Amino acid sequence: MSADVRPRGFGRSRSPHRQLRIEECTAVRKAQRAAIHVTQQEVAEMVGRLKTKIRPSEVLKLLRRLSVAMAPLRGPRLVEWLRATGAGKVVNAMGKSTDSEVSRFAVRLVDAWRQALPALPAPKAAVVVSS
Repeated sequence: MSADVRPRGFGRSRSPHRQLRIEECTAVRKAQRAAIHVTQQEVAEMVGRLKTKIRPSEVLKLLRRLSVAMAPLRGPRLVEWLRATGAGKVVNAMGKSTDSEVSRFAVRLVDAWRQALPALPAPKAAVVVSS
């Protein structure tokens, strides 16, 4: 008789209850719009809420919503949304938060946004024409 009577899936290295990251969901990666359908106005409201004094748990909740809402945006659309809402500046400032969990999440989110941006062309040298 076996001493191990645990149900299948328990006690093994692969947990059946592992939480997926948003990047692992192929439907979200391939989507052309946000996983939770939000507008620039709603993102701007989230950013405005982040500027107020709220608890770190609320900040994390808002950062997660922002991350999911803007996950499918790439290139020029991402730049447009970041400029229009001011999300980049606010989240980047959150990277200096005293709460370590908030600062780590904010830094990772800004890094993800930077990776989603196209490589910017090098600035052209100014040409001075003398007559």
